[in-house]
Amino acid sequence: MPAISKIRLTNVVYEQGQKRYHDEIFLFDGHNGAVLLENGGGKRYLSKRFYRPLFHIQTSQNEK
Repeated sequence: MPAISKIRLTNVVYEQGQKRYHDEIFLFDGHNGAVLLENGGGKRYLSKRFYRPLFHIQTSQNEK
């Protein structure tokens, strides 16, 4: 079964420019992984960015 080795996010800006990922690499090496962030840290937004290339996900005007 295919597995994700790593995910790279570059120049991701959200919440009107207050939060951003400049150049982050998340290494999974085919293993299960978890992203731990505090409340309001952007977990849902981050997971949407992970899956966006795999599925056609419409973004709302608030997420641009």
